[in-house]
Amino acid sequence: MSNVQVQVMTGKDKGEQGKVASVMRKKQEVLVEGLNCEIITKNDVRLLQAVPLLYKDVALVDPSDGKPCAVIYKFTKEGRKVRVSTRTGQPIPTPLEAMQRRDVKYRSGYIDGPYDTSVEDAVEQTYVPALETFEEEMEILYPKPPPLAQLDVDKLIKMYEREKKLEEKVYW
Repeated sequence: MSNVQVQVMTGKDKGEQGKVASVMRKKQEVLVEGLNCEIITKNDVRLLQAVPLLYKDVALVDPSDGKPCAVIYKFTKEGRKVRVSTRTGQPIPTPLEAMQRRDVKYRSGYIDGPYDTSVEDAVEQTYVPALETFEEEMEILYPKPPPLAQLDVDKLIKMYEREKKLEEKVYW
């Protein structure tokens, strides 16, 4: 991030420009060389230490005229994503460090680990769609049992009478 020029928009160094020393993405902070410094005393020795600024407190400087600008992203004819100044329309180069992943320096050097999905497994088709509805698929998988034989009426009446005898009034 050594060649990215920013301008401080708030605080005691408002209007000053400097180069980005480091970026803390998770905290959304930027450390600018020589700006936003505090004096720290350790063992009776005074030290000048830079304090990070929030992203919103700095603006990217347009290299064509040296003034702060807002940035939008556009695609070139080749399909590359490019930062463009909204004020001048000029492309602003992205540093190489910003384009690299933080866990792998170069994508070509990445080695598959034991928990990575292989290309063959990812490409394999495991689901075959069917034209039936969900209910029709369930009927195919789990067919209905055959209907029970019709009980004759006499048996039903006997069962009903037997149940009726079992029911006795109970007073608690």
